Amino acid sequence: MKITFSLQGLFMLFAFTLSAQNNEAVSQAEAYLQEGDYAQVIAHCTASLKTNPELYYCYGLRGIAYYHKTNAARAYEDLTIALSHFPTEQFFYYRSRARNRTNYKGIFDDLSEAIAINPNNPRYFYNRGKVRWKAFSALTEKYTSYNLVLIEKELGFAPDPCADFEQATALDAGYAKTLKTCEKFQGLLK
Repeated sequence: MKITFSLQGLFMLFAFTLSAQNNEAVSQAEAYLQEGDYAQVIAHCTASLKTNPELYYCYGLRGIAYYHKTNAARAYEDLTIALSHFPTEQFFYYRSRARNRTNYKGIFDDLSEAIAINPNNPRYFYNRGKVRWKAFSALTEKYTSYNLVLIEKELGFAPDPCADFEQATALDAGYAKTLKTCEKFQGLLK
């Protein structure tokens, strides 16, 4: 009996083997991430990416691990690569955390993307509300009055944090303390 392989059959076998290896690499990295073993996530993903640089999900997992290891620059870099192929809410959220704290527009945009993917996560609304408040606070020092039109034009988004804080509270009552910031914000505008 003679066994023959077609070129298409060999390609499918190779693709299946490569896919299984990729799934195994991602699964192992996810397990390390769940355990909080960030050094292992970084080592495992780095090794996996050496053999398959197109394993984009590993970039995202490694980016999250870098964030937890307080290497924001590497986290941002890896998460940006991952997001070009896997726009997940977690990758957007962690990239927002890895950004320069005064890059209000970038943080705001990443959190808005996370919210678009999962509008039921109160943490995303809470953090976006915080960005609005911090940006407003930073720019009110620049302007002598609380001119929301000028502030919004400069920021590229509305600085009012109240809608986000209210939505975070609606999703999780534990965020109710943020409504005091809304009272303060509204008091400043009077």
